[in-house]
Amino acid sequence: MTKTDKLSQSCLLILTAIALAFSLAYVKNIAVPFVISVFMYAVFLPITSFLQRKAKLSRDLSILVTMLGFLIFASMLVVFIVQSLQAFAQNAGQYQNKVIESLNFLQSIAKKWNIRLNIDSLESMLQNIPVFDLITNVSGELLNILGNAGLIIIFVLFLFFGTQKNTVRSKTIDLMQEQVSQYSIAKFFISLGTAVSQGILLSVLNVEMVLMFSVLTFLLNFIPNIGSIIAVLLPLPLAILQFGFTFPFYVLLFLSIAIQMIWGNILEPKLLGQTLGFHPVTILLCLLFWGLVWGIPGMFLAVPMTSILKIILEQIDATKSIAKLLEGQLNYQDDLS
Repeated sequence: MTKTDKLSQSCLLILTAIALAFSLAYVKNIAVPFVISVFMYAVFLPITSFLQRKAKLSRDLSILVTMLGFLIFASMLVVFIVQSLQAFAQNAGQYQNKVIESLNFLQSIAKKWNIRLNIDSLESMLQNIPVFDLITNVSGELLNILGNAGLIIIFVLFLFFGTQKNTVRSKTIDLMQEQVSQYSIAKFFISLGTAVSQGILLSVLNVEMVLMFSVLTFLLNFIPNIGSIIAVLLPLPLAILQFGFTFPFYVLLFLSIAIQMIWGNILEPKLLGQTLGFHPVTILLCLLFWGLVWGIPGMFLAVPMTSILKIILEQIDATKSIAKLLEGQLNYQDDLS
């Protein structure tokens, strides 16, 4: 292949990628629920197979049991979130007063050092924060998510009952399903363990809104790299208001980091192993890309979507080098020869 052909092929791939990105962003409202349903189907399929083998259930009954278990778990998650939002709304005035007290304390210290701080405008802004409007908006988003959840469940049921029992599938599709299933199941247990550990720590230290922070920790851990950092930082402002910069605050800070390190850097690699084989920079870039295209849902789907993309690229001779690049294993001499 000549250099001109390679250049034309590269330009064509770039233009295709740009067109695909715009198309994905345009069909976001339809594509996101469908993609989530496909991933859930890939996760639920080994569970239904396990129920058929071990519990001797029929295929239809195992599907219904799996979906019922998911609905129970999702309902509990929604209840926890609603309870946390209600607790936050009830204590919103108290939190605002604590912030104002902290600002007054900071202003008194600044005066001792002859530093001028205009905190009156900030206090006025804090007092006028529309807390209940914010809660209403968040509740509306939750209702929107629940509406999509109903659509997702319908998609999953159609995928289950629309697939023949003895359908022969290609090795590529089986590989996609295997990687998505392994990643999703491992990530679920890692996130659950991290959330439970963080919840126990917050309960022992008597930090308020334990349920809310635990649920957020569970959800944020599905976002690679960035999610764990946000999960550590979220309870710190409230801890400062409760304890100040005292011993309990530093215990919370260091133990929260330790929990994320143990679950994320020690246990997670052992569970996932080299299943995905992505370079760390690839994970960060795919997180930014899918977040730009599909927003927050895209950040949750970033790793499994990129995993599927890598498998597809490996099946095409012209794009095998891109798949190697995602793994950080590109051999430039081979690629240019």
